[in-house]
Amino acid sequence: MKKMFCLLLVLLLTIGSLSGCSGDGNSSKVEESSAESVQEASKGEAQEPVGPEFSYPMDGTVTLTINYEAYDLQDVPEYAREYYYWEVLQEKTGIHLEFIGAESGPYDTTQEFLLLLASGEYPDMFVCNWVSFPGGPAAAITDGYIQTLDSHSEQMPNFMAFLEENPEIDKMIRTDNGELYAAPWLRQEGTDVETGLVIRKDWLDQVNMEIPETIDEMHDVLSAFKTELNVVSPLTFELRWLWLETAAASLSSPFDTVYPFYVDDGEVKFGPLEEGYRDFIEMMAQWYKEGLLDTDLATVDKSTVQAKFANGEAGAAIQQSGNVQNCVNVLQEANEAYEVVAVPSLVMNKGDEPEYSHYRLIFDGGFELTMSTQTEHPEEVSRFMDYLFSKEGDMLTNYGTEGVTYEADEEGNFVKFTDLITNPPNGDSSTTARYYFAKYHNWPHQGKDMDYYDPDYIREIKETWKAGMEEHVLPAITHTAEETSVISAKYSTLDTYCRENITKFILGTSSMEEWDGFIDAIRQLGAEEILTIKQAAYDRYMAR
Repeated sequence: MKKMFCLLLVLLLTIGSLSGCSGDGNSSKVEESSAESVQEASKGEAQEPVGPEFSYPMDGTVTLTINYEAYDLQDVPEYAREYYYWEVLQEKTGIHLEFIGAESGPYDTTQEFLLLLASGEYPDMFVCNWVSFPGGPAAAITDGYIQTLDSHSEQMPNFMAFLEENPEIDKMIRTDNGELYAAPWLRQEGTDVETGLVIRKDWLDQVNMEIPETIDEMHDVLSAFKTELNVVSPLTFELRWLWLETAAASLSSPFDTVYPFYVDDGEVKFGPLEEGYRDFIEMMAQWYKEGLLDTDLATVDKSTVQAKFANGEAGAAIQQSGNVQNCVNVLQEANEAYEVVAVPSLVMNKGDEPEYSHYRLIFDGGFELTMSTQTEHPEEVSRFMDYLFSKEGDMLTNYGTEGVTYEADEEGNFVKFTDLITNPPNGDSSTTARYYFAKYHNWPHQGKDMDYYDPDYIREIKETWKAGMEEHVLPAITHTAEETSVISAKYSTLDTYCRENITKFILGTSSMEEWDGFIDAIRQLGAEEILTIKQAAYDRYMAR
């Protein structure tokens, strides 16, 4: 089986796609357990260690391997070396880490990671998005790559207590049959909406108009910018936002739809198949025809969008919050009267509540930490994962070292950063300095104060962008091997076809009268079959 897997993998890497993975490995087998016994054993239940009382650090004799890029301490600025996060983490846990590379991507597995699996020699711990892996985490368990954590719950009291307090998160990191498989990175609540519409408030004042709330008001504002202020491109944004992270929902929300998949009253939907999506694209095509959309819409990137918004070529844009801050800095350097404000997700009728917006899941599978089946140190792996969810591990990972990078109150809770972070040497930014001492992004733990250095106006902008998207976002569902095979074979072609043809409709190179033919084509490409698969996976997720 393993030889067959390796031959298959080489073939798949050659053609640049992966439709499935298998392998028993010569690794130790994980004992099978029924979903019922798994759930009864540990789901959401905090358990204390059995035997002698445990405390960190461990004795320092164990080395754990992990597929993470190695670091050279000499590359770290001198001011950060003594309390560099990875050095302190190893000291506090009493575990030496050996970084072997072959990192997996946050959303999709990399070629290097697939070659690592094909080698048949696995590290003690994997950092991998098993949610996006063919067959999902269940396949990774069945195929002998990772093992469940349920039988190690006694060595993970902090993590188990955390899951007991957060049952929705517990649900996210289990397979459909209830097996706990990962220590996750969890995005901080409040940082889930970071992209949306912004507009020049000083220009609104010049044309004597208010911040638009409805789609018709937005049209009227853009028209006023063009006719009264001679703005070249009243609205600009990167075309990718029509497809990624539901960022274009700020414009499509009035039509109760977004690309690609979303949930409406428990039903999974695919935007282009909905009549509302056709109406949205027809409106975009009309705006483009009227000169309200950037004529360079098909080619602009992040830098040109920022430049056009900052230099007066555009009056409104879909922007990420960090880019808004950069634009504001440029604008106000030129004239303090320049003002930028957020536009809430638009609605159809005055008084309606916006429901769709940009949204990032608290857990999307990225940067989760899992235990390999080949580890000879399951207790040490469990303790290492558990440390990240202890109070000490939580503070270290989010803020660094107490007394060095932050001050705490009597209960050990964060109060403020020290001058080493707020005014770091070498001209480094505060966020750069913080990242040397902590790993508050993209590493298993619960993120806190991720937006600490956002100015108040950026916080207000992100708050304005929020809508009811948490009710519509598709969670981190997982697919069976059979489902993955269908999606791998069909979705990439479907997605590419949708992007290319929707762009043509907007730019006017295809008439909206051809829309029905477009729908027929995407059905033939498997849109409804994939939608059925997504619905089944969503139903399984909700039943966990």
